[in-house]
Amino acid sequence: MRAFRASEELLLEYHDATYELMKTCLKRLTAEDLARQLDESQYQPLPTVAVRLVSTLENAMANEGQISYLKAYHRLGGWFPCEAKVPANFR
Repeated sequence: MRAFRASEELLLEYHDATYELMKTCLKRLTAEDLARQLDESQYQPLPTVAVRLVSTLENAMANEGQISYLKAYHRLGGWFPCEAKVPANFR
């Protein structure tokens, strides 16, 4: 983990590029594309592309929450303003 190095600028450029690519891909999806069933036989009924997109979004939102928690915990010493070691640092 410590071997990974990237500037803030590079990370923001990566975020912007992947966000634009994602928007382009999603705009191209048709109703038929979204309704297509996936070959995931362990699930019944079979999931569709739309279902898989929602589960991917849910996973990303959960990860964002975890990251937000860790940022607040390490920056403030807690999740809520009253837990901050220096309450003035809470934003």
